[in-house]
Amino acid sequence: MTKSEFLRGLRGALSGAPDSLILENINYYSDYIDGEIRKGRSEEDVMEELGEPQWIAKSILDASEGNTWTGSSYGTGGTAYEYDTDGESTYDSGYEDEASHRSFHTIDFSKWYVKALMISIPLLIIFIILSVMGLAFRIMISLLTSPVFWCILLVLALLGWFTKRR
Repeated sequence: MTKSEFLRGLRGALSGAPDSLILENINYYSDYIDGEIRKGRSEEDVMEELGEPQWIAKSILDASEGNTWTGSSYGTGGTAYEYDTDGESTYDSGYEDEASHRSFHTIDFSKWYVKALMISIPLLIIFIILSVMGLAFRIMISLLTSPVFWCILLVLALLGWFTKRR
């Protein structure tokens, strides 16, 4: 089966659906086949992978069965697809204000408090590192000057020396 035969069969199997649905799926499968061929696959392999257009049309019609078709628009739940007179589709997500549903955030570096944070955070990190190093240095100094540390070290050295002699 060739690409044109497949698309012709798909168009015929979708003949009861709205023109916009037919056009959308014909364009999708045409682009898909062309894309796979550009990747280096043969047209026969792609057609074999897709299978019979009647089965694809059945799954498209089954999937759209739950949709409500009213003239030039159809939808499920809060989602609606509307088609103008040129056959172009528009998508309505059901949100009144699309901009309020974005998850994209930006930082305005011209604000004084952002500049203050950008300076104070690295200074705070440096201060913490130096504090930890200073604390470690103080612990090391207190250990080296402690007679208890030297006694423990001497006992461990003597134990090691006696165990080697046996």
